[in-house]
Amino acid sequence: MGRVNGKQTYDPSLNGSNGPTSSLRISPYKRDPDKIGSMPDGPETFDAAKKRILVEFATQGFGGNNLSFQKAMELRDCAKARMDPNTQYPLMEQAIWKSLYDGLTEELRKASPDSMAEIESLEKRRNDLQCLQEAMAARMKAQPRDSGVRVWWGSIIIGLLVGWMRSPDLRSIILYGLGFSIVGLLFCIFAIESAEVQSRIAIFLYHRLGEKRISNWLYHRALTVR
Repeated sequence: MGRVNGKQTYDPSLNGSNGPTSSLRISPYKRDPDKIGSMPDGPETFDAAKKRILVEFATQGFGGNNLSFQKAMELRDCAKARMDPNTQYPLMEQAIWKSLYDGLTEELRKASPDSMAEIESLEKRRNDLQCLQEAMAARMKAQPRDSGVRVWWGSIIIGLLVGWMRSPDLRSIILYGLGFSIVGLLFCIFAIESAEVQSRIAIFLYHRLGEKRISNWLYHRALTVR
């Protein structure tokens, strides 16, 4: 059996007859009831797929002695890339890969709980951002004539021109440009309800300033305004 940072992990012959059952188990295949009959669903088919995947996984270091944390993370990423976490009824191979992924995740939590807590927190933030970006991309595709950014830049240009006409002093020009940019930003958010402007401001606030409440509110508003 392998080890993660000195801790015992998995035997490649999981749930098999060649050795004791380890802490990682491959869950029975749960098929979509709407697709019954679309593919073979016997125990031999599942066992053959499980054996093939475990052999493939073993060639990448699974089950080796003294498995490092980094290597275990690489194997976990490999399993994650082969599954679909968003479906209730995954394909048979995806279900097997998911069992491997879940087992590795649990074992890594035991081996280094602090590191995994930080990693999983970052992964959650990344996944949340990806979901928001996908939702926003779908929103922009459905509403391609969002003119918010052009209106915002137009207000900045007007502010700079007004400042230049009132005084050639550079400080005055910058102050007028900044003031008009704020007015233009508020106009884009509350008057024309530009989804593009709101999403860009939300990303800036979340990633650059760490402001979550306002950024989440802007994202929710951008996705729900008509």
